[in-house]
Amino acid sequence: MRAWQGSPEIYQFLGTFEAKWISWVDFAFDQRFRTFRARVAFEKFKRKAFSAYYARTKLVSTERMTVLDAVFQEQMASGSSATYLQIMMRIHGPEYFLHPARSAATSRVQMLLSGLVETRELQVSRQIDYSITGQGIAALELYEEQERKHQEVIGIQKKMMWLTAILLLSAIVQAGLLKFPALVCVKAWPWESATVDRCGPSK
Repeated sequence: MRAWQGSPEIYQFLGTFEAKWISWVDFAFDQRFRTFRARVAFEKFKRKAFSAYYARTKLVSTERMTVLDAVFQEQMASGSSATYLQIMMRIHGPEYFLHPARSAATSRVQMLLSGLVETRELQVSRQIDYSITGQGIAALELYEEQERKHQEVIGIQKKMMWLTAILLLSAIVQAGLLKFPALVCVKAWPWESATVDRCGPSK
């Protein structure tokens, strides 16, 4: 069997990007139209655009429970304590290190971590590794329960607002202050007299 009749396994690398072909037709198509290079160029453009956008956005102000939850999630994922850098990445994402305001955000989180250690919701070892305590888990569960109830109240308020609007609209229509044109109007049924006209004169 000739080489071109077999099943190829062709690899091409461009930086950290990799492409693989297992068909001569697909490989020839790529070599002709440069689809792999186009995909790489698009991916680089997308990453660059995202980095530029991320650098212009303001880092969200971090609160105590956000930090406590980040430590808990990191500890659950890794099975060990979390450093403040891991906590920052958990809160702000992997692009955090490229953000121009990272120093101020890091200082804030470090202060919150120290406060959580003082309230015994976190414990620290070697001054860099943080882990959540039973008291911290209890505080986090209480916060999540309060947040759930708060969201339920907001949902009920929205439903009541829509119900009030519907009832108000219904009252206006019934009072004759607002009229809607009939979508379907039957002048008279076949068994009725020809003089019956429910729709009135046509305009």
